[in-house]
Amino acid sequence: MPSPKIALALGVLLSALASADASRAAAQEDGGFDRSAASSALSSVDLAKCKNPKAARGEGHVLVRFAPSGSASEAVVDKGPMVGTPVAKCIAGQYKKAKVPAFKGQPVQVGKTFHFD
Repeated sequence: MPSPKIALALGVLLSALASADASRAAAQEDGGFDRSAASSALSSVDLAKCKNPKAARGEGHVLVRFAPSGSASEAVVDKGPMVGTPVAKCIAGQYKKAKVPAFKGQPVQVGKTFHFD
């Protein structure tokens, strides 16, 4: 039998997961932008193709604009040591491949901090 602390932690975790699922379902039902899907899509971007031995390394930030179709219409690296370099252009290109479920309304811009090592 699990200890009360483990049972409580499990209950909190399950409640948080259910809340996230309900939030995502509500966003999809009303046609709104699904921030959870955007976060997941941006977190899964692979920057390995942009690695270069001479490239600046460190933490950066990218702004990604999603069109109502769900495609990323624009991405730009706006912070970090790689801003304005060919590597930043490559990184932005990788983030521009991100997709979210189509939504109603105007384009939505989201930011994402990334680590480029």
